[in-house]
Amino acid sequence: MAGRPRTLQTMAKTREAEACPVAVASTVPPEPDDTPYGEALARAVADALQKPTPPDRAPGLVNNHRDYCGMGLDYAPVGTRDFDGATGLRGAPSTVAQFRYGRVNDGFVDKADLGFADREAFVAWLAQQSDRSLYGFDEPEWFVGNQRLNRARLEAFIGAPRLGRPVTAE
Repeated sequence: MAGRPRTLQTMAKTREAEACPVAVASTVPPEPDDTPYGEALARAVADALQKPTPPDRAPGLVNNHRDYCGMGLDYAPVGTRDFDGATGLRGAPSTVAQFRYGRVNDGFVDKADLGFADREAFVAWLAQQSDRSLYGFDEPEWFVGNQRLNRARLEAFIGAPRLGRPVTAE
């Protein structure tokens, strides 16, 4: 199985096939969509990330609860300090504003996997992503699909359902 790509089907079959082969097909969710988000959705997300955050909301596109909150996006202006839920703020204030994608803990991007000082580079990166590419198949199994970014979360964040989705002929 080392040469086969990870999918929800192969993961479920590996984990459950010996225990209950009939249940595998009925318990596996559909594979995540691999349609890129596109430039319109990516630009709208960048715009929303750069808007000031109300004091009663966590900054950025993040789940906000205790401990691990999945993956998220935020915009860190100049002077932002990294956040550590266990110890509070840490590190020197940033000297460069950046869009960040990374693991979220306690409602804040705690460990940025990617940072983009250039807005256009962030938009280009996000436009090429899809639900499948951000699903976490390259992560340990517990993180796969666990509170990941997807088209529905991006659209809810910007408040415009179906923005950026390709139009198909009926």
